[in-house]
Amino acid sequence: MGGSPGSDLAGLRARCQRDGDDWIVNGQKIWNTYAHIADYAILVTRHDPSLPKHKGLTYFFVDMHSPGVEARPINSDRPRVRAHRYRASRSRQGQGLRRDRHAETLPVTLRSTSARYDRLESSMINSVKALTFDVFGTVVDWRSSIAREGERLAEGRSLEVDWAEFADAWRAGYGPAMQRVREGDLPWMKIDQLHRLILDELLDRFEIHLDEKEIDHFNRAWHRLTPWPDSVAGLILLRERFVLATLSNGNMSLLVNMAKSAGLPWDCVLSAELAKHYKPDPETYLMASSFLGYEPEEIMMVAAHPNDLRAAASVGFRTALVTRPLEYGPESDLYARRVTDRLDEKPGFDVVAKDLLDLASLLYAR
Repeated sequence: MGGSPGSDLAGLRARCQRDGDDWIVNGQKIWNTYAHIADYAILVTRHDPSLPKHKGLTYFFVDMHSPGVEARPINSDRPRVRAHRYRASRSRQGQGLRRDRHAETLPVTLRSTSARYDRLESSMINSVKALTFDVFGTVVDWRSSIAREGERLAEGRSLEVDWAEFADAWRAGYGPAMQRVREGDLPWMKIDQLHRLILDELLDRFEIHLDEKEIDHFNRAWHRLTPWPDSVAGLILLRERFVLATLSNGNMSLLVNMAKSAGLPWDCVLSAELAKHYKPDPETYLMASSFLGYEPEEIMMVAAHPNDLRAAASVGFRTALVTRPLEYGPESDLYARRVTDRLDEKPGFDVVAKDLLDLASLLYAR
């Protein structure tokens, strides 16, 4: 937030300036959100006006109760939406105004969801103590990350591979491989092991020749997946109110390494490995309830995939669908055909959000 009313990032005018251990921020912004009840907000500022319009930007997490920060209602012609002005009049803060380590590459802004607030039941939201997250596709962008790892692998080699296609094929083998374990064709395996089985087949199919060390490193690309631009900021906001845990088919070491690499602020890492059952088997969700010490109805499962959420709901979890239309790439309509095109006025989930920042806005509204 920062700039003139209605501005985009190119027109952003709010300035930040470093002053010793503090930052000084000047500017105001009108936006549609419940700023007057927010404890923290995301503040986008321009630190270097000499750079091109979409560069020289820094964003902060700002304590809305800090001296010099004011949020007040203004008149708005939009029905059912409250507009607020954020004003920082030479707000000087140290710990209250924190620069995010992803600021150079991941500027994000809060979006309005207030028109949907009245669809949420306060009692339901207030009963939720923990959020459990699907990870692949929901929190991290597996497709772009794997394609990028493939491109790095190909540097200096005469490889002509469509790495996005390779990533799709690798991911496509994931479900069938887990089903082979369920049916007894394979013993229980961690996802790292299943990924390796699929990878060995793909290397032959795409005629890629690597030594064992290179194959092992490439297989661990799933440990280094990049989060969606909203993920880290959204999780930080959600963590102020809820216990956050993974609930993924990824194995423990994979999830821990990913959290370290991507800066994902989990309170707890839970894996299907602990239950020896993959999602959507009910044992996996019940394992999470047991480990966290909450009843199923006190936990909300957050995922981009309806089958995951329906399975969680079947054992009593609350559910939040976070849509990820780019999961299968910008030119693919696969996610739309599987998910968004099938949503109606009553999609069957407790919450539907555009991303994790949107989810935070919805849940904090109550």
